Amino acid sequence: MDLLKNNNRFSFNYGEKHAFERAFSKTTQVKGNEVITVYTFEHGLRITNAARKYEDFDAYEWVNVLENTGSKNTDLISELWDCDIELPFPHEEKRKPSAYCPTIDGVTYVCSPKGANVGADDFHAYVDEVSFNMPDYIFPGKTLKFRNVSGRSSDGCAPFWNVHHKGSGFIAALGWTGQWNCHITRESEGVRLRTKIEDTEFVLYPGEKIRTSSVVIMTYQGSSEDSQNKWRRFLRKYFSPVSDVSSVPFSAGIWGGTESSCVLSKLSALDKNEIPV
Repeated sequence: MDLLKNNNRFSFNYGEKHAFERAFSKTTQVKGNEVITVYTFEHGLRITNAARKYEDFDAYEWVNVLENTGSKNTDLISELWDCDIELPFPHEEKRKPSAYCPTIDGVTYVCSPKGANVGADDFHAYVDEVSFNMPDYIFPGKTLKFRNVSGRSSDGCAPFWNVHHKGSGFIAALGWTGQWNCHITRESEGVRLRTKIEDTEFVLYPGEKIRTSSVVIMTYQGSSEDSQNKWRRFLRKYFSPVSDVSSVPFSAGIWGGTESSCVLSKLSALDKNEIPV
């Protein structure tokens, strides 16, 4: 399975139509494990999808850059799903009416950490309790929807998902510091994953350039517990700054409710001791 060569990986509406129903050109450049795909639409809209495959972890990452290269405003860009992809999964029948809960070993389910609510169970995923939590099962034709709250990326719900079915699945993560949405739909032969910045609806002025949220998807074979350990090794190797902490910006956190005199005292101590924040 090669997610980087056989699909567009994102979707959006351009004007009154789905973008890929309108006229566009496409060029693709492959550099080792990197695939750069450039889409050119009417009125100067150019989208660059920069993707990478991590061979040793069966993982993929991409981000989109949108730019207006023309002399007039682009058409309206809306419903911009930075990730829109269907991953193949074993066939599953639609659920029939039953008085019993299905067994966790026979269905597709999604584990997602709660996020931060200033509680003892912050970032807990309830992987062991999923059999008692029916909304976490995802049968063909059903969509699970996730979103954070208050514009804080891990408030209420963290942007990580583990989708598992009978010994295989994928872990996905969305990279964005503000408000986001995620929809996961079970099809009979696959799982459709869609993630985006919430409520995107805008035009680009001539010369304007923006980037979308990023996405990382890691496929796996084995139990959900095995997959989480593989995911940790993957993050440690490619995304964690643990090997070079000198490159990480260190900040002095000050809570918004702190009195001004306390803030000034803290700033003075940082300055006096030459703390590099």
